[in-house]
Amino acid sequence: MTMLTALIDYENTGSLEGINLSGYERIIIFTGPLQENVRLPVAALSGEIRIQVRQVPVTAKNNVDFHLVLMLGQLSMSMPQEVGFHVISRDKGFDGVISQIRLSGRRCQRVEPQMTRDKIPIISWVEKIVSRARKKPANLPATPKTLENYLKSAIGQTGNEELIRELRCELIKRGVITVYEKTVTWTISKPRPSRL
Repeated sequence: MTMLTALIDYENTGSLEGINLSGYERIIIFTGPLQENVRLPVAALSGEIRIQVRQVPVTAKNNVDFHLVLMLGQLSMSMPQEVGFHVISRDKGFDGVISQIRLSGRRCQRVEPQMTRDKIPIISWVEKIVSRARKKPANLPATPKTLENYLKSAIGQTGNEELIRELRCELIKRGVITVYEKTVTWTISKPRPSRL
């Protein structure tokens, strides 16, 4: 019987919703340095599962991905051949490494989390907001009230309070913003200037 280990790119998935965790013997969750919380859907867990959270200590482009790939390589070399691996992420950048591991005869694949219908528009809006924030990092809101106005402006909807609340929660879940009592901190990396 093949035992399965899941390596979850939590920075990419943003949550564990839509991920069936019951088939894994071991789960390793990789987060960025600004993601302070990981919500575990206890109902999706059954039996004894070993869960590990690895918080990558430094903010840098693809840093979480590199740490996940490092762990995947280390486990691939040290675990018995009957242990298979699932990389849970929407990031297709893992596919090349996964192909190399499969060439060695090891079971390994990338699994995209199922997205619930109501989550799809939220994810789309979040990506647009992050893109907009990266383009104009000097104009980001610094208080909860200005954040609310910023989100309303970004999506062009002023009356949909529920959508604004969901967007704010998703931005927090993904580690894009941290909201304190009266301040909002953004963790958007500024685009690098092009070299001539």
